[in-house]
Amino acid sequence: MQYSISVENQPYPVLCTLSPDGCTTHVPDFPKITTQAASLDAALLEVKQQIQKALRHYKKPPIPTKQDQIVVPTKPFWTNISISTTANARIEN
Repeated sequence: MQYSISVENQPYPVLCTLSPDGCTTHVPDFPKITTQAASLDAALLEVKQQIQKALRHYKKPPIPTKQDQIVVPTKPFWTNISISTTANARIEN
């Protein structure tokens, strides 16, 4: 499952772990950002908002880590989040 949410048109990898309680996300390029929500859509929206807020503190946004450089445990999956400061977020399947 591939999601794209259009931060400076940079695709930031997000680790998504689904459970009966909902979805938990972690962002390797922003280690302090983690979200937990009842659904995947809600978790992705929350993580997008937190990344946008974090980027306000950077003169230049961090370069996204390539997914092939990240070791993923068996249960979670990765998705990319791109956030544009000039456009609304979009989610694509």
